[in-house]
Amino acid sequence: MEHEIDAKLVGWKKSEFRKPLMIRGARQVGKTFSVSRFGENHFETFVKLDFERDRTGRKVLHVNLIPLEPPPSFRFYR
Repeated sequence: MEHEIDAKLVGWKKSEFRKPLMIRGARQVGKTFSVSRFGENHFETFVKLDFERDRTGRKVLHVNLIPLEPPPSFRFYR
């Protein structure tokens, strides 16, 4: 089943000036599934970092999962 986000992810990958990507949205709508499937199908190498499940990663990288203001170089899809 194709989701609206799938086409946006392909567009993001094709962009000559693509920026880091942060996916935000409601719970349980398929964000993780869509991004994982996209990464596996469209890149030779795909690494998934899930800071919700592995909280030790946050400590190592000093990640705040709720930034007050995201970096301007990030691109958002909702």
